[in-house]
Amino acid sequence: MLAFRVRRRMGLLLGLLLCSLVSVQLFNLSLGSFERTAKDYPNSGLPTSQDPWNFGTWKEGQTRSDNAKVKSLKDFGVGVMEYAGQGGGNQEIIAEKQSLESTSRISTQPLRRFSKVSPAVLQEEKCPGCYGTTLCDKFYAGNITLDMETAGQAKRKGVFFGHMEGQRIVGKHLADPSEFKRLDHFVCQNSSRRIRPNQSCDVSWDILHSHLASRMALDVEYIRKDAHKVAQKTPSSLGLALCASDRFLGQLKDLYGLNRWTRDCSPEIATLMTSLILNPEGLLLKFFQQYVPELQKYFPTYLGECGRMIVVAEAGEPLSEYLDASWDVRADLSRQILQMIYDFQNASSDWMVVFADFRYENFAVTTDGRIQLLDLEDIMIIDKREIVPAKKRPSECNEECFVSFTKSLFQSEGQDCGVVPHHSQMMLLLACHKILSDLESTKYLRYFYDEKEKQVSTVGLLHDVPDILEPNMSNLLYNCVFESSPGQRIQSANILKRLLEVTGRGFMRS
Repeated sequence: MLAFRVRRRMGLLLGLLLCSLVSVQLFNLSLGSFERTAKDYPNSGLPTSQDPWNFGTWKEGQTRSDNAKVKSLKDFGVGVMEYAGQGGGNQEIIAEKQSLESTSRISTQPLRRFSKVSPAVLQEEKCPGCYGTTLCDKFYAGNITLDMETAGQAKRKGVFFGHMEGQRIVGKHLADPSEFKRLDHFVCQNSSRRIRPNQSCDVSWDILHSHLASRMALDVEYIRKDAHKVAQKTPSSLGLALCASDRFLGQLKDLYGLNRWTRDCSPEIATLMTSLILNPEGLLLKFFQQYVPELQKYFPTYLGECGRMIVVAEAGEPLSEYLDASWDVRADLSRQILQMIYDFQNASSDWMVVFADFRYENFAVTTDGRIQLLDLEDIMIIDKREIVPAKKRPSECNEECFVSFTKSLFQSEGQDCGVVPHHSQMMLLLACHKILSDLESTKYLRYFYDEKEKQVSTVGLLHDVPDILEPNMSNLLYNCVFESSPGQRIQSANILKRLLEVTGRGFMRS
């Protein structure tokens, strides 16, 4: 009886072994079929051994699929022409052939050269010491192309124009190489994993063993006092951190998927801190989209990121391109800038936005004529729950007053953030002074400029004011720049905005 049971079990084991061998052989056959199919139909967007990142160039406006069509025409043009001459479906095939030939001609024109982006540019290998990875698959598949070759000021700043699935986009590094280097050096020097001084450093691994991946890094006191020391030279280079509140940091944690169950050291914290420390522009764009939709119209749409590059929708033409536009167009753009400042102060019941870098190159005009802000590095978010009641100012506040307050704010390491809203009228001064006013009385005495730049004449957006609006508009612009009594700047800016609204509606025209 015992021998019979042993023989039966041996038979079952042999049967299972035979079935396993048959299954393995069938799997190998199907895998071989898949490999042959993959070789016959390669994905032109993915890396290959002959072309590791499959770089390609084509004209602005041409999509990745269009480029594939050009290659197809080159390989199969003879067959298409022969089939087109056989009769059935002649018109469709001829039209397709003409379209492909047209695409081929366009792709050779010497315009912007859009190409797939090298991993060395993205630096995804540094993650989580990066901005995130939501667009990496599209970058590597070739669905995102950037102009990495055309020289210019934008390229020097790490800004690259391109396309993503038919949409015009802008890729931004948000930091210069020296700032990336300082961040990496901080990570390597403060990693608990590196026991020996000469031990090799892997930023992606060591950042998880550094302070930047721990919950302690999200402490308000550390953010305000010490966060700028990681990658910036001065506290003023990281204005957002100076007045960060517990409530603001709480919403950033929600934005990056952090909660009380998140472990003490996590990649999400490291990514949040990297975004905050290097340049908070990408972080702020996501914050406005999620929590302050009232202000979203003033910023480009945030599309995602890969490694150390973010991607936003292209806003439009630079504001400086509209200096020679008609009076009605310039008046409307000026009104929008003043309205933007008003909305920054009042649109949200929770937050006030303070922006201090008013320059032509920081603004763009969309195709439907809307003003958008391009550079968010110098934005400060004030929690309205922490605002201190205002004291009546005994005198006017101009350049000396604002410079003195700004120095005091940074020296106090954020202790004076509660009174920042009472000095937010500085935005009006800077907007009128650096963009709107074309008065001779203000043109050569520009506030907040270097000594050399103060003597450089710049054209104001509100030049050549119609006679019917004078002298009222010039007086309002002057009082917006040079306040002679407390409250005069705010009052003059409100009247100026109202006057520009009336002008835009067709009233007060000669």
